[in-house]
Amino acid sequence: MDKNQVQGLAKLARVEMSDTEMEALGHDLEHILSYVSNITAVAATGERNELPSHRNQFAEDVAVNTTGEYRDDIIAAFPDSQDGFLKVKSILNQ
Repeated sequence: MDKNQVQGLAKLARVEMSDTEMEALGHDLEHILSYVSNITAVAATGERNELPSHRNQFAEDVAVNTTGEYRDDIIAAFPDSQDGFLKVKSILNQ
């Protein structure tokens, strides 16, 4: 993108930029637009690549710790607690 195009975008976005920043942004935008055009070209051909069989496999969601295993350690490490609860400063005025 040339400097005038970047200036136009900066004006639309209401962003003030130095000449150096505009040159850098113009260079970056050229790369971004080139990448997008490559994606568009691939999408237009209708080619579909097979996805690997191991895609989006997650570990089973199981608890590895027993409930309350670290409770006493956490409460002991916290600056203030009462009746098994952690006490924090009030942030809301009532």
